[in-house]
Amino acid sequence: MENISMTTSTDAVRRFLRDYPETTKNAEAEARIVAIDDEKWSEFASTRSVDVINKFLEDNPETSKREVANARIQEIYNDLDWVQEQDTVEDYERFVSRFPGHPQREWIRKRIRKLIIDLEVERIAAGDHGEMPPVKPVSIGGAIAHVVVKNLTESTLTIRYSGPDSKKLIIPNGETRSVQLSPGDYQVAASVTLANVRNYYARETVVGGRYSSQFYVEQGFGGFRIR
Repeated sequence: MENISMTTSTDAVRRFLRDYPETTKNAEAEARIVAIDDEKWSEFASTRSVDVINKFLEDNPETSKREVANARIQEIYNDLDWVQEQDTVEDYERFVSRFPGHPQREWIRKRIRKLIIDLEVERIAAGDHGEMPPVKPVSIGGAIAHVVVKNLTESTLTIRYSGPDSKKLIIPNGETRSVQLSPGDYQVAASVTLANVRNYYARETVVGGRYSSQFYVEQGFGGFRIR
């Protein structure tokens, strides 16, 4: 290799070092590898993609820009617009831990709670589950759906609503809880803490009004049903 400084391929330089291990140009070749990797950073310096930066670091392990690249990742993590675009629990939690006094902290915490409930419902829907009968309307009318749930099981009952509102009811056995939901389409998932009892899942459309549900474990069938 006559002119290492003109080479634009790190593979070519590495091949040269492998083929000529006794070369006096070892230091020059290693410096050229770093320089080639560094030159590529200019393509990614302004990116808003953490994945792109991580791929750059993976593909260019000799770069001297690693600290700069990692600093850019932290800048991205601190950008609320980017965080909202990702819309993940992990990214919101990281942001609010870094900026506990941020003006939108309450909105962020509410968003985290909604995403957690939505993920719990998705997991139940994707797993083994029974189908819940539709919730029973008591009266129709108004702008809000008011749902009353009574737990007649022998354990704690958890009901999750995922939709326009995402809410969770945790109801001790023998007790009643209620929740207010905006009208719309919901995915509803229920579980109890008893062993060998399936989760239950349903899709519901609610309008303004009052609804009632009662849950109990029907012995002998290994599951619970609404009556």
